[in-house]
Amino acid sequence: MASLGDLARHEAVLRMILDYGSGQLKVAAQHIRAGQRIDQTEIDQIPLQEGWYTLEQILVFDGEDIICGTNDVESWAAQHPNEHHKIVQDLKLCLCEGYKNTMAAKRVWEAVGENVGNMTVIQNMLGKHFRWIRERVVDYYRSERTSGIHPDDGDDIDWDKIKKELIITVPCNWGDEAHGIVRNAADDAGFSEGDTLDIIFEPVAAAAADMERMRRQGDIKYSDQVCFADIGKGTFDIATIMMPAPLPGESRPRYPIVGTPLGDDAGAHKTHEHAWELIQTHPTVQLWGGVSRICQLLGNMSESEFARRFSDEFELRKKGFPGRANYPITVSAKAGWQNVPGGQPNVLIDLSHADMTMIFRSWTDRMEKVLVEYLERPDQADAAQCRHVMLTGASRRNKYVADSLKAAMTRCGRRLFISPTEYPVTKGGLMHYPEHTAAVLPTGFWYLSQWEDESWREQHTDLVKPTRSRKRKSTHFGSRRKVTAPRVKNYVKDSIDGAMKAHDRVVTIMSSVKGQAPEGRLIPQLYHIDADFKSQIVIDIYHALEQQREHGPLRDSNGDVRECFTKWPLLFADLPDWDELVQLGFQEESVGEDAAYYAITGVIETHASEDRLMLTLSLLYPDEELKYKKDEAGNNTNDLDPGAQYRTFFVQTKNLWRSDWQHSVLDGNGHHLLRAELAPMPTALHQTTEEGNIRLSQEQQTLGGMRVSPCERTAVDGDGVETHGPPAKRWRSPRSHSHLHNGHAVSNASTPPIMLGSPSTPSSELFLRNNSTPGRSRSTATPLTKRDDYDDEKVSLNAEQYTERSRQVSEAPAEVWELLQRFGTPAISLLPRGRESVGGD
Repeated sequence: MASLGDLARHEAVLRMILDYGSGQLKVAAQHIRAGQRIDQTEIDQIPLQEGWYTLEQILVFDGEDIICGTNDVESWAAQHPNEHHKIVQDLKLCLCEGYKNTMAAKRVWEAVGENVGNMTVIQNMLGKHFRWIRERVVDYYRSERTSGIHPDDGDDIDWDKIKKELIITVPCNWGDEAHGIVRNAADDAGFSEGDTLDIIFEPVAAAAADMERMRRQGDIKYSDQVCFADIGKGTFDIATIMMPAPLPGESRPRYPIVGTPLGDDAGAHKTHEHAWELIQTHPTVQLWGGVSRICQLLGNMSESEFARRFSDEFELRKKGFPGRANYPITVSAKAGWQNVPGGQPNVLIDLSHADMTMIFRSWTDRMEKVLVEYLERPDQADAAQCRHVMLTGASRRNKYVADSLKAAMTRCGRRLFISPTEYPVTKGGLMHYPEHTAAVLPTGFWYLSQWEDESWREQHTDLVKPTRSRKRKSTHFGSRRKVTAPRVKNYVKDSIDGAMKAHDRVVTIMSSVKGQAPEGRLIPQLYHIDADFKSQIVIDIYHALEQQREHGPLRDSNGDVRECFTKWPLLFADLPDWDELVQLGFQEESVGEDAAYYAITGVIETHASEDRLMLTLSLLYPDEELKYKKDEAGNNTNDLDPGAQYRTFFVQTKNLWRSDWQHSVLDGNGHHLLRAELAPMPTALHQTTEEGNIRLSQEQQTLGGMRVSPCERTAVDGDGVETHGPPAKRWRSPRSHSHLHNGHAVSNASTPPIMLGSPSTPSSELFLRNNSTPGRSRSTATPLTKRDDYDDEKVSLNAEQYTERSRQVSEAPAEVWELLQRFGTPAISLLPRGRESVGGD
């Protein structure tokens, strides 16, 4: 904690905080002059568009430029009437592991033409958006000074170069991967060297704006707890905050989080889901002949476009609930409706008060259930300490929502408060975090996740080799007996070069041990770049407190990243186009008719100091050979020569960590946290063996304390810890597959020996972005995995089976429907939203 005397700045700074809500964006800032105290400086709410202090989270992104806000997006939509599907909303859902498979999140990736789960495009969008926000804040202060509102600022202030202290708020249920993406995006947003970044929890910032006021009014006292329930557009986030008595000399109160926060997808977008379900059988729609017929009459509009336009109008009308008798929704036709027989310029869908009540009741029932279950959890069961619930978010202003949740909390013995504070997160965040908390480089080991070649006999000894049963006819009495044939099922076939790869293996790139200087590594790489799609290289870096086995598995038997690893995402810029690669001398290589790629050698190098950890990627010209250290006899060792010079066509350095640019999030006490995902990642069903998934009974999977993983296909013991094999082999060069040197296992020493990466295509997945017209007819680009084994006949249903399956689904309990809504079903869609939402935070 800082003392009160530390709240003064010795130099002029511009502080800004981003409340990056799922529905609405709010930004506040402070210009602190040299010698001025932060707590005595006015907080300015920044108008992001003329006359508005909130900006709807709606944008268009084409890979280079970003268009933000309702006004600009509507202008773009008017000029591009056939490209409305490119409008992005609910971007924030893509950053939470538990929501990535929802239809709303999937639609974000569809809008930008990317594969679901591609986090590089999400980071690119965030980076462009953060840059746009930074420019708006700078423009605001530049115009305020010239207009005379802040005459004391003087004419000598360079608002582009003034030191900036940035705070970004995040939900409690985000994990370290999302925090790292936010940090990297801020790093790409044009902030200068010396600027600082802090990442804080949204409910802690809201608590700082409301709890002290509640204490002064006598509603709570020190040591009391308040449950903050934030109704956003996309999510419903709940966290309980305590307010302990301040310690002597503290500059601000502490707001520790009690128990584990909860994030649920019961945000205001649920009203859109329920409305869309309602109109499928609504009398007004049936009069027109159903949704499909309406789409035809409106100019052969696609159903998704009709859903988007309906959702936009519904968002406007629902603001009047519950004060109106009916809620007419007019959906306009697309251009060319006159050429359709019976075409209509628009269609009216008239929702009654009863219809709207049904929609809102379904939503509030869901929120009530989530909130009550949260308060009844063991870590929240002390009702004597937590008797108050504070409702925040734009939806708190809706009378029906407030009354419904107030009645539910009364039944639970709690008192519901409606936050009266305008912009509580931005104001509370600037007040509660008046100074930057310098980050400290954690001790431990950093690993690169990569795919490695077929050196599995020597190097990947932990892998299991399952057997395939085949029946062979016997000569005795015509009987049949089973004969097992060994078969490698532990590799996925590389869809580019056809080779068998061990995927998601880890090699050390840096270590930081107490009492020793941080030590970096040089790692050779071989990248196979698809010749038909514009590509990006994404390097997957993971941190572990304890040393892990070299070339060991990243994932456990369930396909999830092992708990010992924390992801530090890193993105490198787009690679040159194919024509440029050809001009550089690269030759296109192919395997069969459907695979063409360029093989590019690269070197990953880490640089470490007390306040910075950087990573450099260098890509070499095609005729460049890697250079290795020599031993006393003059022979090549396994270690790259750190002083070697190469001809490179691409060199880029990124900050993996810096003391003034946080990686971790700050808790309510101002301490750094490294948090794992609160919501487990769904099993990666696309990761299959070459001929299909391994299907084993529970007894077979746990036989002898060993378990075969259908996703990772690694050997693990009964507790989920991978087994260790004999000493590993080390690659000498990614271009010399046949040359192996005897190595040894990682020792127990504090700093491991350098282990060079094998010739690999990293599972740092070369996300292949389909941003240009492909040169060949090929399936859409994916990370370097391909389901060659998929058999449509195995999953097809005849008419009788389909009818029975439909009956089972229709009679499924509510819990099943909740799972279907979360993980996707064609019958339930999350729709695009428009304009300012009732739940717009």
